Amino acid sequence: MATAYGDFSVFRIYAGPDNKPAEYSPDNKPLKPRHFFPVSLDGIEEGDFTLVFGFPGRTNQYLPSFAVQQTVDIVDPARIGVRDISLGIMDKWMRADEDIRLAYSAKYAGISNSWKKWIGEVLGLKSKNAVNVKKGQEADFTELVRKNKDLKDGYSQLLPDMKLLYQELDPIIKNRTLLAEVIGGSNVEIFLLAAYADRLVKAFRDNGDSGYSTMESKTLAALDNFYREYRVNVDKELFSALTAHLEKNISTEYRADALGSKPSTLSFDEWTEQVFKTTILTDQQRFTDAIKQGGAAFSKAMETDQAYQAFLSMKKVMDEKLSPTYNTLITKIQPLQKDYVTALMAAYPDRRFWADANSTMRVSYGQVEPYAPRDGMSYKTQTYLDGIMEKYKPGDYEFDVHPKLIELYEKKDFGPYGENGKMPVCFIASNHTTGGNSGSPAIDAHGNLIGINFDRVWEGTMSDLYYDRSICRNIMVDVRYVLFVIDKFAGAKHLIREMKIVHPKA
Repeated sequence: MATAYGDFSVFRIYAGPDNKPAEYSPDNKPLKPRHFFPVSLDGIEEGDFTLVFGFPGRTNQYLPSFAVQQTVDIVDPARIGVRDISLGIMDKWMRADEDIRLAYSAKYAGISNSWKKWIGEVLGLKSKNAVNVKKGQEADFTELVRKNKDLKDGYSQLLPDMKLLYQELDPIIKNRTLLAEVIGGSNVEIFLLAAYADRLVKAFRDNGDSGYSTMESKTLAALDNFYREYRVNVDKELFSALTAHLEKNISTEYRADALGSKPSTLSFDEWTEQVFKTTILTDQQRFTDAIKQGGAAFSKAMETDQAYQAFLSMKKVMDEKLSPTYNTLITKIQPLQKDYVTALMAAYPDRRFWADANSTMRVSYGQVEPYAPRDGMSYKTQTYLDGIMEKYKPGDYEFDVHPKLIELYEKKDFGPYGENGKMPVCFIASNHTTGGNSGSPAIDAHGNLIGINFDRVWEGTMSDLYYDRSICRNIMVDVRYVLFVIDKFAGAKHLIREMKIVHPKA
């Protein structure tokens, strides 16, 4: 299983004395909803029914083989390569400096969440031979179309046309992905500051002083929050490493323009020192003072700011050379993708086609099931508090454990929430989930709450593109662990008394 830790939060919602939405008041009372879930204390067993519902983001189950191949061979490796570097640098600084650890923990988690997802996605797609499976399905579809006149007239060229477009997209999407990762702001933060500056310059250019004034107030408010957790030494190393990575990996026809502000006589370390020494962007006081000078003066100052000019040279390649071609190709691909799904449904009228997630309400059902992702490896359905203690590293920012939790574990003081002398923490099932399903309730066959969805197993992150029940598993924190933390760890038994606790299996 991906983790032994239970990921959850508890919120209490208050309403007015009439049980309706209200501004804060000491007279407000806990909301009494019309409907709520009874909470099961009976736990889970292999084979149990599970249902997860919520508002997940997007899945793309019906992409053709060449689109999945593009993800496996081009898009995900480009993303992973950049984030390998940035996470390594951040982790080094965070382990050496407590202040940086606190400042960068949320940033690190945000970058690593997607990084882990992409690694698992590639791993899963390769292990289940997803591209070749889809090729086989496409060969079967093509044969059906060839034999059926009604299908042949409308769909015989559908897959060949899509394949040509994806082949044309391959080099564009590789370079666009690399550039987006470097200048997008998640990895090199000085480029986020440059993006703020660019919005100010554009506001003045397009709408004069009035437009600049509106953007100024928004920017200054955002910068106050940004600089609290910005550490220039970390960003310097990220800038040097990732611009060097960009030069090494971006295609030749884009390289000179993307790095056009870098003098050829300087190494990347030397260029970085020069950029960070001369820019005003890394200094909140200097940056805000320049902003307050007005649109004309600020725009003039940005003309010679090396960090801004570096950002501008890369953004110009993105805006003028990569994105227009990318957008044109995607605009051509999208209607063909829609036609492909329509064609599949026409060719296989007896097959069930489940809807992709699209940020609207979605229900997914499955079962509590173990899985075996690779030869010689198998994972059970349940984890316990023992696993948290096995990972415990005193003082480590990732694996430290609160003394109270250690005490409860050592005393086996689990209350009515334990099972055979152990404290359940997480369990897995075969529900089809994706980003956005975190926090979704997990319901048993009787309509009772048994857990909270928060993750997927590593290999199962491929389910956005290809769902295979043999290895796709969602991870849920066991509701018994939630109650244990509320009651025994936090001492909030009064909250437990307000819940409807049930024993459906008994």
